[in-house]
Amino acid sequence: STRRGMRIEPETPEFREAVLALNRIAFGGDEEAEIITRLDRDGLVLLSLVAIEEEAIIGHIMFSRLDVKVEGAAINTAALAPMAVLPDYQRRGIGGALVRTGIAGMLQQRTEAIIVLGHTEFYPRFGFRHDLVRNIASPFTAHDAFMGLELSPGALAGKAGTCTYPQAFGV
Repeated sequence: STRRGMRIEPETPEFREAVLALNRIAFGGDEEAEIITRLDRDGLVLLSLVAIEEEAIIGHIMFSRLDVKVEGAAINTAALAPMAVLPDYQRRGIGGALVRTGIAGMLQQRTEAIIVLGHTEFYPRFGFRHDLVRNIASPFTAHDAFMGLELSPGALAGKAGTCTYPQAFGV
């Protein structure tokens, strides 16, 4: 996907150092870089995409396996985290392009739902809603920033359940 010379493609090993550096800059610390490293080590990464412009990594998004049960049944769910765009490139639609490309990739993998803990002004434009996950027990259930997106209609639907984050997230 190209936009003013920007393209989005799967992360490959040679991009990893740049991805970790981007996350440290965008988030102002090591936490997200460490989460990426641990998710990868634990074999939980479902999809990792990079936004590239003029051969520089300017954005990154990661989806990983998340243990979600709804009404006692396991739902094939991905966590969207982290997502980062270099500060100089923000507000240019790059984050949105990463999210849309990632959602399409998750649909291809037959993922039923995606859960994010993210900005309440940003993620709802892609269909993420708090009410879909308000009855799913997690460390973040009480926060409006805890949102779900159904890729399979009715997968979450405000039903009771549990969301257990892997150790990689440190929650």
